[in-house]
Amino acid sequence: MTITMYITQGILSQKLTRENMTKSVTAGSCCTGVLIVGSLLSYILCVALNAVLNIPGISPFNTTIGNLSHKYSTGITPSNATFGIWGLIYFWQLVLVVYVSTLLCRKAGNKPLYISPGFIPASFLLSYIVNLLGNPAWIYVFLLEDNVKALGLLLLGVVTLVICLMSSCSQLEQSGAEMEMKGLLGDIWCTRIIVQNAWVSCATAINTVVVLTYILGVSMSSACFGALAVINVIIVGWFILETFLYDRQLRYVFAHYISYIIAFVGVYKAQYDPSIPYTIYEVVLLAIVSALALAKLIIMIVRAVKDPIHYSKLSDGISSKEVPFMKVMQVHY
Repeated sequence: MTITMYITQGILSQKLTRENMTKSVTAGSCCTGVLIVGSLLSYILCVALNAVLNIPGISPFNTTIGNLSHKYSTGITPSNATFGIWGLIYFWQLVLVVYVSTLLCRKAGNKPLYISPGFIPASFLLSYIVNLLGNPAWIYVFLLEDNVKALGLLLLGVVTLVICLMSSCSQLEQSGAEMEMKGLLGDIWCTRIIVQNAWVSCATAINTVVVLTYILGVSMSSACFGALAVINVIIVGWFILETFLYDRQLRYVFAHYISYIIAFVGVYKAQYDPSIPYTIYEVVLLAIVSALALAKLIIMIVRAVKDPIHYSKLSDGISSKEVPFMKVMQVHY
């Protein structure tokens, strides 16, 4: 009798466990679907608010971002033409939200792609939504000339983009083998080129100089040197990470080099003066970024040919070099 009871309890326990797992997966899938729709709506809202806040006659403010940029000019503020990159950024964001939205309709087997393999994690979508909504919030605060809060929102933008990158790379490691098995190689490449750019880092540096100079009274030279030094450390440090430590995860992340080169070319055109030391440092940084971008491109192509990434190898074993990244960046939802 006792043995029968134990067997019955074991069967019931397994059944409840399976039911709980099914409910958990269903809830997670529903959450991801809602966040995909939310990201699309957030993008539309972001673009609409940008238009309202920037178009004279429609904007509730009597000034523009361009006017305030001149008012709070810094030694690392790029030329006006440089800000045209925002048009490219918004277009790329549109490509992103449209692609992610297609996962609601496209299927692999009998399940939508956002459920299985589910390679766009909820953490990515949530951080991306926060980033999108933070952009018009920054414009609004900047137009109020509250530069401290504007800097805080830009820092939030950096954090959310880092979370987006980390969660996307981690989830691709987890889902890559299943995607290869289902013939979703195109989606693997689309995932690799999801928007991850460093433009907001440049904007953060500019806003930091504004706060240091116009609010805290730090000299323009010291503030610019400090901001440029931080950017220098970030650029070189990131190159080391992506080249020697986390090549598998970051091999095809390249857009940040493009945005940095465009930014520093704009800074050179607007600010270069051989009699001002920090503008010479700006030229040096432009040379460093250009050299690292070329090196990254060559390394990326050579490794893609000689050592292509196959996620199916993960099922056989993971090299010791890959484990720390995955442990740190593993996403649970």
